[in-house]
Amino acid sequence: MLSALALSYEISSEILRNGGRTRIVNAMEKNKQHVGVQREGCRAIRNLISSSSTAAESVLSIERVLDTIRLHVPDGDAVEQAFMAFANIIANDDGTCAREAVRRGCIDVFIKAMQLHSESTRVQHLALLCLRNLCTIDSIQIVLAQSNGGLDAITEALKRHMNSAELVSEACKCL
Repeated sequence: MLSALALSYEISSEILRNGGRTRIVNAMEKNKQHVGVQREGCRAIRNLISSSSTAAESVLSIERVLDTIRLHVPDGDAVEQAFMAFANIIANDDGTCAREAVRRGCIDVFIKAMQLHSESTRVQHLALLCLRNLCTIDSIQIVLAQSNGGLDAITEALKRHMNSAELVSEACKCL
């Protein structure tokens, strides 16, 4: 329900003022095994992330998003929601959260999701969007290049989904 409410700027601001993001993150932490809670929690985080988010709030949100992918990687919709939330968090970041996400293993998590959902243009596109957002930070480009399978995952996505101009564009931005 909060994910739908958060679409309105005024309601989203009110939810944030009243600690809604913290409650969502706490609910996700307490219900890690419930894919529905994780999926909707990621959707709500995606809608609530703003430039006013503190680094601590964003890092906690990233951890819940990464847990969603780690624990529910077979569920394509949950993975999509997690990637969208991650992309929004990193887009409003000064680099702090991106570095923390890399430290927590996000690149390996993304690669695993890309491998499992190799036929899904949507999952591939969103994963590449997240990787591209990470690659805007110089030191992270090096980590991606040195990762076990990062460049292979990008080139495999290109091979499988050459007909998707958006995906090809994101892949090229990563390279």
